[in-house]
Amino acid sequence: EGGLVGSQRASATRGTTCRVGECREERLSGEDNRASPRLADLRGSGLQARWRSSDSRPLLITTQSRQKTVTMTVTNRAKVLSIIPHVSGPLSVIGSGSIAYDILSDRKNKVKRPYYRIMLVMSIVDGLSSFALAFSTLPIPAGAEGVYGAAGTTQSCTTQGFFIQLMMISPLYNLILSTYYLLLGKYHMSEEEIARRYEKNMHVAAITIGVGFAILGLPLKLYNNANLWCWIATYPSNCETDSGEPGPVQCERGKHAWLFRWLIFYGPVWIAILCVVIIMIMLTRSVQSEEKKFVKLQDNMRRKGSSCDEEHKLDMNSPSRNHLEQDPYDARYERSRYERSKQIFRQAVFYVVVLFLTWIFVTINRMYQLITGGSSFPLLVLHSIFGPLQGEASAGSLPPCQSWTNN
Repeated sequence: EGGLVGSQRASATRGTTCRVGECREERLSGEDNRASPRLADLRGSGLQARWRSSDSRPLLITTQSRQKTVTMTVTNRAKVLSIIPHVSGPLSVIGSGSIAYDILSDRKNKVKRPYYRIMLVMSIVDGLSSFALAFSTLPIPAGAEGVYGAAGTTQSCTTQGFFIQLMMISPLYNLILSTYYLLLGKYHMSEEEIARRYEKNMHVAAITIGVGFAILGLPLKLYNNANLWCWIATYPSNCETDSGEPGPVQCERGKHAWLFRWLIFYGPVWIAILCVVIIMIMLTRSVQSEEKKFVKLQDNMRRKGSSCDEEHKLDMNSPSRNHLEQDPYDARYERSRYERSKQIFRQAVFYVVVLFLTWIFVTINRMYQLITGGSSFPLLVLHSIFGPLQGEASAGSLPPCQSWTNN
């Protein structure tokens, strides 16, 4: 993702070369001027590097005018991609922590309720993943080529990759939350009934799938340098392209990483998102049905109110009178159901928007890599911004929900 750049002597002029994410100046001799012919473009995170056809070492040629240093684009971009998670990651940790604190500070009332238990587990998972993302490139093994700020080891990289992989539990909990909204809004189930019949199994399923897939990456040695951070990637990075094509060397770790990214991460994530969309359609139709019932009841009440003025001499104990007295209660009940369904619907829509915003740029970036075999720098920036932000976004969606859950 970060783009790999090596150094070769290329011209008799003074030039700037990069290695291991650092730029240095070097006076080059004219003897290696032959290195420039027959160069082929190398795709990599939108950065332009070149390969000499005679060997597999990358070659980047830059020149200086009047002895003035030219700053390398790869270094600037590598710094940007390294710094962004240091900002977005801690913001997400703070957001996730605020949710957990809000719930645990009122354990007697909130921990007893399914909604808050779902939010608590989701915030813990988001917090762990965002904490790992906040380290950005630091856990990547020191000396990794083309990566700015790498200072870790294989063990630190594996640890970070494991906790980032746990992020896939979050969309599964968004699915659980959407199911909770559906049971409340469409089927009008009580929280006690949801907790008794469904909640435990939903927690077990989401955690088992998420943790199981994360553990699977350990014996397969999938967690390696992905340039933004450590995650499912090949090592060496040029042993296999992002679209699965074999490279010039054999993979030592993370073979078929491109496939596992979709099998144990993006595949389950988007299956969960698709299920959330289906649930939202069901909830939308339910709210529309509630609205039609309420409007129809209001029309009946207006018609009966008019007839009541003409029949004001009816006996107080007559069946017609009793029926007229029951209608205002029915109207209040239907109105309460309708307003409750609308509140649940609005909150569920907000969560879906947050879910899409968090995952759409991340997935588009991976799709671009899979199709083209390279990366786009703007997509990498969006990936590094929105990828770690789910905890912060979830925190922003928590307060509006308290009004109807308390009711």
